Amino acid sequence: MLHKQSSPTPFAIKQARKHVGLIQDEAAALVDVAARAWWRYEKGINNMSPSAWEYFLLKTEQHPDYVLAPRPATHQAQSPS
Repeated sequence: MLHKQSSPTPFAIKQARKHVGLIQDEAAALVDVAARAWWRYEKGINNMSPSAWEYFLLKTEQHPDYVLAPRPATHQAQSPS
């Protein structure tokens, strides 16, 4: 069962980024936000959305409950009809 995630604190954002050795520009690119937006998250000017936070944690292998895994080799993308 999924639990409701809240927006992370600026401290948590910065710590998670530093934990994986990324600079702000790299962290921003990883979740497809502007570098300036990431800076604003870390400064507490704007709140990072819970979904962006979860995505960052997943992509950096820091999520407490889930990991990203490749699809099995037998999966084939379906082409539009």
